[in-house]
Amino acid sequence: MSRKRPLVLSRLMKAWIALGATVLLGLIVVLVLPTPAPPQAEIIVDVPEEADRYAGADPLAGAGAMAGDDPAADGREPPSMRVPTPAVPDEDIPLSPEDALDLAGPDAVIITVPGDGGASRPARGTTRLPPLSARSDMVATTAQGRKPKLGPAGETPFETYRHLAALNGKPGIALLVSGLGPDEELARRAINDLPAEVSLSFVPYTKNLDVLLTEAVAAGHEVVIEIPMEQSSVPLDSLGPAALSTERAVDANVKRLEWILSRAPAYPMVTNYLGGTFSTQPAAIGPVLSTIKSSGLGYIDDTGMAGAIAQRMQLPYAAVALVIPPGQSGLYARLDGMLANGPTGPKPPLVKIYAGDGGLDDLKAWIDAPSTPAHQVLPASSALSQGKS
Repeated sequence: MSRKRPLVLSRLMKAWIALGATVLLGLIVVLVLPTPAPPQAEIIVDVPEEADRYAGADPLAGAGAMAGDDPAADGREPPSMRVPTPAVPDEDIPLSPEDALDLAGPDAVIITVPGDGGASRPARGTTRLPPLSARSDMVATTAQGRKPKLGPAGETPFETYRHLAALNGKPGIALLVSGLGPDEELARRAINDLPAEVSLSFVPYTKNLDVLLTEAVAAGHEVVIEIPMEQSSVPLDSLGPAALSTERAVDANVKRLEWILSRAPAYPMVTNYLGGTFSTQPAAIGPVLSTIKSSGLGYIDDTGMAGAIAQRMQLPYAAVALVIPPGQSGLYARLDGMLANGPTGPKPPLVKIYAGDGGLDDLKAWIDAPSTPAHQVLPASSALSQGKS
């Protein structure tokens, strides 16, 4: 009677059995454990009754303010659009508005300005200035998009794309309408209904911003892009992912500024949005103004705090003399006073008007009013000095 030989596993067979057990265990883990949901990054959420501003506070709470005023919180919840920081690394921002919108969660309310390609119509009774087009040799292509740059002979975008205005002997006042872009209807009303001499300022987060800028320029307007900046009375995250902050390193602020500048290839100027805190810090605002200067652009400042640095840099610059918040039509009496008193310097006073809450209607009514003192409406660039002492 023969004895059965015990089963002996070879090393190769043991290895195959171990591999099979590992694979089986992995499949069990995948099937049993829940898959973590990827983080969602809402770019624009919570649209309240007003859709003309991208930040979380009134541009100037309460009454109108002269340059340098700091709008203090008054305890009420202002109409706003909140733009939380996307779920990306702290020093990264979307390369384009389209990329940012692709990250939006399913419950986000996305505000777009798609641009229908329609031609802008001149406002009745106004003289349209010839539209400007981008010079190909004054456009820099970057990873963030196309932006203005100095020309081959040192030409600046400020001088190339600004609108020159010849004074006609009447008292002049430079006007800039701000906060345009998120509300498409409001933006196109400003483009089509206001005189060409009124300059228009646009929110950088506006989708297809270059389309709106092209329409505005074709209608004869000077165009400006806004730079959101830190202000102590406003939560920083309400100003969006590209907001400049004293809490960030210089390189991080410049990176965000470069993104803002690359929203369109041809325009003459930028302006602050808020920034009462940021503009008081030379170490913060200085590199920003230097980048604006190297791009050949002008800077409009409604904090009135960057003038000394701008003059040293010979940066085209103007401080806003009066800001008119939405719903403050009574402040137009101050414009009448400015015109009645005559110019106080070689440049006309510059007034920034926020467009929402009937702001466009109030401005147009003031421009068209027979009782308004004889005046000349001027583009915003007419108030900028050339930065020469």
